[in-house]
Amino acid sequence: MSATDSAQRYVAGHMDEAEEQRFEEAMLENPPLAAEVDARQRIKAGLQRLDESGQLAPLLAQPATPSRFLRYAAAAAVLLVLGAGITYWTGKTAPHRLMAGSVQALVGPGPSARNVAATYLLASTRARPEETTVTPPAGGGLVRIQVVPDSGAERAYTATLARVVGNAEKVLTDHVTVQGAAGASLIDVYLDPASLEPGDYRLRLSAGDLTYDYAFKLNAAP
Repeated sequence: MSATDSAQRYVAGHMDEAEEQRFEEAMLENPPLAAEVDARQRIKAGLQRLDESGQLAPLLAQPATPSRFLRYAAAAAVLLVLGAGITYWTGKTAPHRLMAGSVQALVGPGPSARNVAATYLLASTRARPEETTVTPPAGGGLVRIQVVPDSGAERAYTATLARVVGNAEKVLTDHVTVQGAAGASLIDVYLDPASLEPGDYRLRLSAGDLTYDYAFKLNAAP
């Protein structure tokens, strides 16, 4: 079976759990394959948005002439761009991020900035090996992760978020500076669960020779 066929089956959800895990491990070692899967997932999301907005059925009901097919493909492409997280439509463009030390840094300023809908407290995996399960809010929104570093929360840490598949890790975002407020014992890290695939993740805080790891499992959105 070709890589393209495997990507199509993965996006369609036709793999069993063992095959899915093997394929995810292959994606970690093959960036072009991961990029193909990402493109297919975004196209699928664009078509779903067309369906939810009621625009898909009329397009499918029309005769499949070349011009109508191009309009159909263009509509899906527009939604693909909107769903790619390039900008949030607030009147100002802002870079899309998966993780940040504040809500404003994650989604940018403006009236469309989303609120924190769920908060989870994570313990260091050195103190508690079991991972915490994080469930995205049903109505959307951001997730706040709170951690308690042994060396204190007032110092600045570099945060790294990685996807864990089997024994392999893929760093999704790094060099994010996080720091607790004066006198605080907690550090807040904000995630956008809508931009993350369900699965196992590791959040790492580093400062000099200090490293703290926090494991969590992200469930699929309800």
